[in-house]
Amino acid sequence: MLNVIIADDEIIEIEYLKKMFQRHLEEFQIVGTALNGEELVELAEQTEPDVVILDICMPGKSGLEAARELKLRFPDTCIILNTAFAEFEFARKAIDYQLDAYLLKPASEEMIVDTIKNCLKKKKREEKKKKTGNQNLECVLTYIETHYKESISLKELSDIAHFSPTYLSRMFHQETGYTLCNYINRKRIENAKQMLSETAYSIQEIAVDCGFINISHFNRVFKNLVGKSPMEYKKGSEN
Repeated sequence: MLNVIIADDEIIEIEYLKKMFQRHLEEFQIVGTALNGEELVELAEQTEPDVVILDICMPGKSGLEAARELKLRFPDTCIILNTAFAEFEFARKAIDYQLDAYLLKPASEEMIVDTIKNCLKKKKREEKKKKTGNQNLECVLTYIETHYKESISLKELSDIAHFSPTYLSRMFHQETGYTLCNYINRKRIENAKQMLSETAYSIQEIAVDCGFINISHFNRVFKNLVGKSPMEYKKGSEN
């Protein structure tokens, strides 16, 4: 059973949708209705709905504003705009806000039910893809952990993850907050700091051992991440 909220400032539209859902009680139940965006957000916080069907133009907080807020708070909720306005600008904003679907009044019963089901199917596919993506990302992180001293290419990592290089780069940044290059360099520099503090190896030897092609690149990356040169760091560790 899926919990549904209807938000519209037209009572006639709310009643139409309520009667429609009454014919699908085995699948849906109305947990509340709202006449404006403020009521919708408050009701959603109380009920955490699976589906929200809302009009764009409502008094006070608009449907788009409320939808954007709901999407941030309840990312798993299917949010469907139901409006008489067919202007491209509304559709574009719906896409910008990552809403799930866009219906034009008067939408047929078949269209509404099919739209909801398609939204739910899409979310299940995305969830399955996210779980798989996380597993593949773990493989990439493990590989970096054990091979950061070696030369690592984006192509090599994308083959491990079974993603395109572009998709892997985007997903890695979303999940870790770092680009792949930055993440790898941070692993290398952490190891370099330990070697500078605990061993008698030269800076040249440490640079090579940590996976840097040449000492000038090593010095530049080290200074950028640590705030001082490898030599300055080594001297500070000796004091």
